[in-house]
Amino acid sequence: MWIITKDHCKDEYSPRDDAGRRSANYDEGKATSLVHRFRMYDDDDVLCYEGLSNTCDSAGAFGPMDDFGTPNVGCTSIFYLRGEKWEML
Repeated sequence: MWIITKDHCKDEYSPRDDAGRRSANYDEGKATSLVHRFRMYDDDDVLCYEGLSNTCDSAGAFGPMDDFGTPNVGCTSIFYLRGEKWEML
């Protein structure tokens, strides 16, 4: 389960704002389990999205990329905050 909290791709030429996009299994009642911060980047290492996920070390941690990031804006990497360091999956 994941949610996009910040859309960095939004600009004056692309007024789309994808903040608030969620996984298909998003459950408002379980939103407190979204404790793992992630960032998704495109192939130029440009930060596209930030969000929260309920996992950072299982197959589900790739959910934001699989469901949204890659098909939407071509994200190629996802990083999770572990302690004080961002680590790529």
